[in-house]
Amino acid sequence: MEKFVKLPPVVDEDDWCLLGRSGETETTPSHIPSAVQAMDCHIVSVDNEPPHHAPTMLSVCTEDPIAQKPECTGASTPSVSLTAPIPPASAQEAATSDFSLVRLKALCTVMRSKLDIRDRRWRFTVYRKCFVAADAIAWMRAEGLAETVAEAVSVGEQMCESKLIRCLLDNKPFGCNSRFYRFTVDDGADTPPDSPPPLQTQTRTVPEGANGPASHIRQVNNIKSYTEGATSTHDNPNDYYNLLVIGWTSRAVDVARRAAIKGLRVALIHSGNNTSGRNSLDSDWSISEELVKCANDLHRLRHDPPCGIRFGGEPTCDLTAIMERLRQRQMQMLKQQDPSYLSNQLGIDVMVGSYRFNGPNSLAINGKILNFGKACVATGSSLIQPCITGLQHCKYYTVESIIKLTHLPSQMLILGGDKAECELAQAFQRFGCQVTMLIQDNQLLPDETEDVSCIVQQSLQQDGVIVKFVTSVVGITQKHSLIPKTDFNSAPHTPVQSRISVQVTNSLGEETIESDCLIVGMTRVTNQLSPDLSLEAADVLVKSGRIIVNQFLQSTNPNIYAIAGQLDCPRIVIQNAFFQDCQMVTKSAAPRCVFTDPAVAHVGVITENVKEIAIQFSDVATVSTTKSTGFLRVFHKENSDEIVAVDVVGRCALELISELALAVQSKTGIRQLATVFHPSATVSAAIKLCADAYDQRMNRLRKRDQVKQTTS
Repeated sequence: MEKFVKLPPVVDEDDWCLLGRSGETETTPSHIPSAVQAMDCHIVSVDNEPPHHAPTMLSVCTEDPIAQKPECTGASTPSVSLTAPIPPASAQEAATSDFSLVRLKALCTVMRSKLDIRDRRWRFTVYRKCFVAADAIAWMRAEGLAETVAEAVSVGEQMCESKLIRCLLDNKPFGCNSRFYRFTVDDGADTPPDSPPPLQTQTRTVPEGANGPASHIRQVNNIKSYTEGATSTHDNPNDYYNLLVIGWTSRAVDVARRAAIKGLRVALIHSGNNTSGRNSLDSDWSISEELVKCANDLHRLRHDPPCGIRFGGEPTCDLTAIMERLRQRQMQMLKQQDPSYLSNQLGIDVMVGSYRFNGPNSLAINGKILNFGKACVATGSSLIQPCITGLQHCKYYTVESIIKLTHLPSQMLILGGDKAECELAQAFQRFGCQVTMLIQDNQLLPDETEDVSCIVQQSLQQDGVIVKFVTSVVGITQKHSLIPKTDFNSAPHTPVQSRISVQVTNSLGEETIESDCLIVGMTRVTNQLSPDLSLEAADVLVKSGRIIVNQFLQSTNPNIYAIAGQLDCPRIVIQNAFFQDCQMVTKSAAPRCVFTDPAVAHVGVITENVKEIAIQFSDVATVSTTKSTGFLRVFHKENSDEIVAVDVVGRCALELISELALAVQSKTGIRQLATVFHPSATVSAAIKLCADAYDQRMNRLRKRDQVKQTTS
């Protein structure tokens, strides 16, 4: 059971960045309980709900949090006796609740001697000689200068207009919040400017005789770093980090890299398993997307070459060269995640060993305690192998391991019909391999609508892909074909080819399908956390082995974040943890794309009470020489043109989806989006046709309402 104080209704909801995150004690006034009593607020109890989940809740600490952590870097202004009493209010002032300039100056003199004025820190900036607006309002009410919060806020606004005080965080009006204010008389030359505190810098040495990437991995007992000018209250400043990143995944490395670029002291911690075996799909790079791009280029050169261009012969595919180029690109990407690069180039401490949380802001690794300001848990995700008899004894590929394929097989069998499986099926079919897809359901792309799935299915079947729906796999066996001994210097029998037999059942009965290569579609799930991590010691709520987070990626401990597989999560974690403008993770603003031909893109969430506008790309006048097939479908609110979701099918889907995703995220209307200038008459003109269709619909509705009014 945790106690919270509900703020009065005058608090602006835009203060969520400060108030909703006030569980971070740097913005919480040290004497909130007394201020609460002065504001006539009531205490409420919240069960199983962290303070940052409710924007109108302000966490209350009975102890002084600023004394516990190095957020306050200066001493309080000593209390002095009242030397300039406040003049009595005139009749006009009493009637209008306005203070004269003389009375406001006297009030400021008294407030400056009574309020808690000190150096305070918000994020990475120290604000000199400032006070909290909520403290000033509570003091004015306690002294009888204002009966209500609204009257105290009005007095504060008059001080701001008279330039007696000023807000240090932004230019919003004075209100009952935790923003920092400063008296203008304290803006003198003796007051140091507001600036970020000095961060911890490090110098590193590589052990003599160290060879290979493993020697650059920083063991905890051999850290060669020190702190210069860091303001920390810990006994050993070398053990304090601005950010601890837990995990050895591409997401974890991205979080650590972004924090190090910002100048923070960062440590990347993992247990040592899978140090160099991270897969490429754990990042934003997908092998199936690269393969289908090559296959689409080859297909267009064969069947739809650019106008006026002729070739001497038919273009062919060299899969060995394609895979070698992709493997080289993968190695280049992994080099930027190598421990030696992270340590020497970015200044990140990479620590290996057994670790566990020792408290809300401390972690023990190999028996050594590390203190941190923020932490991020990014343990990644894994593919779950389906339960099929004989699968473990056969050689098969996944969407990750397909990069190891060295030659083009004559036949290929793909189990599954999701995004990556459809991309691989079309790519290898266009490369020259006969592909058969076995789908357990009755539809490709289960996340898309039925009409979109049918378009992709028709495209695959036109290329020659065999698609079998409602088919269950019973068992898999692998057979090696051998050749007899012809060279007496070689082995008696040498396997030259392996065939895979798959037993399936469908509406026609049982069937056996043979193939040279097997690709198994798997489900990706978030890795479960080990109980040895001791998250309960850090006040982190865990359910089914996974951390519960809010829309800001915060756990129940506001200083600990957790991310899974979202694309933009590393940037959001750094923004919310160390900067003022907080950002939320919303599924509606995250587009999903399928890189088939035609491509499929979707953004937003389709809800009830929405209207639909569909434009066929064949009806759009373009200057492109290629055929424009597909459609643009926009879903908007029933009573406005605000875009809530978009479906795009066609070769231009990837061209349009970024612009439309921004419109969905910013709640932009169709007509406003149609005013965006495009440099050429591309298929983006379909957006303007959507705006015209919306106007026509509104005109019809307006005329219908007029007819009803005249007849009635």
